[in-house]
Amino acid sequence: MNGGIKDIAARLNVSPTTVHKAIHGKKGIGEKTRSEILAYMDAHGFRPNRAAAALKRRLIKFACVLMEPSGLSRFFYQDILSGIQTVIAELQVFNVETSVHFTPFSPDEQIKILEKLLIKEGDSLNGLIITPAHDEKLNDIIRRFTEKKIAVVTLNGDAGGSSRQANVSCDNTMIGRSAGELMAAFLGDCKSGKILLLGGNRYLRNHQETAQGFVSIMSELKSELDIFECYEFDDPGRLKKYIKVYLESFADMRGVYCNSIRHTLTACETIRELGFSRKLKVIGSDVHSAILPFFEDNTLNATIFQNPRQQAGRSLWNLYYLVTREEKVSEFTKTTIGIVIRSNVKSYL
Repeated sequence: MNGGIKDIAARLNVSPTTVHKAIHGKKGIGEKTRSEILAYMDAHGFRPNRAAAALKRRLIKFACVLMEPSGLSRFFYQDILSGIQTVIAELQVFNVETSVHFTPFSPDEQIKILEKLLIKEGDSLNGLIITPAHDEKLNDIIRRFTEKKIAVVTLNGDAGGSSRQANVSCDNTMIGRSAGELMAAFLGDCKSGKILLLGGNRYLRNHQETAQGFVSIMSELKSELDIFECYEFDDPGRLKKYIKVYLESFADMRGVYCNSIRHTLTACETIRELGFSRKLKVIGSDVHSAILPFFEDNTLNATIFQNPRQQAGRSLWNLYYLVTREEKVSEFTKTTIGIVIRSNVKSYL
């Protein structure tokens, strides 16, 4: 027997939202209720007919404007793309068509792509996903999308002052504080010295928040240590020079925290070249096969996994729910993080 969510909800005297959460394994209902709903559906031959209903409505069109997964950016944004591609396939059955557009890590280039999208598809587009390259520079172009009733969800980074409806990211402050707690634990009874914080891009809110989280917890747990903050994102060669200057100038450097995987790789390469492996405590970001050698020779002690696939997938589903209104979407969705060390790193690949 085919049946809609409302039919099942009426028969069981629960809300349609509760039935939806049971069917799709979402949080917010008890396991007993979930089991009862699924058992009832199975016993009575109910099958959700969302896909059938979707085929009757007009085509929904989404666009995703993502960072190009090339160079050092490929280590994070390839996983973002994989998460997007998975949900694109899932949404096809609901009559959703999604295009993907790539830009360099440049707000100006993103604006150019977005302006072309508005001109070419602005009258037919229903929703937009974007990984912002700047906190503020995209606000005006995002406003132009939302004025045309195009839903906008920001992914990983944010444009909080814009008219976007929702954001999906990790709890970046938690990431920074987790890294700080790890660093304090690794350093043990150390009472003096310096920490190098490679803080990424000053104009990305997620990088700002991880850096602030790290500094705040270190000031609580290791206030006697000095933290040197370095913000260099675009030029890995220049970043490498900065790292060398810091490490060679200060004999009492105790540790390094990198809040992006591109900084993690550059820092680990430099530390190894200088012969400082095992001499410093190094905490990085995210997971890729490229970091495995640094775990194996103890150049890298830990990394904080930001779950880019989950972020990407959740953002596209949230966009779908914003457009179809099948489910309420919170302004902020925070995905899970993980603490990765040498013994468990392969389980994250």
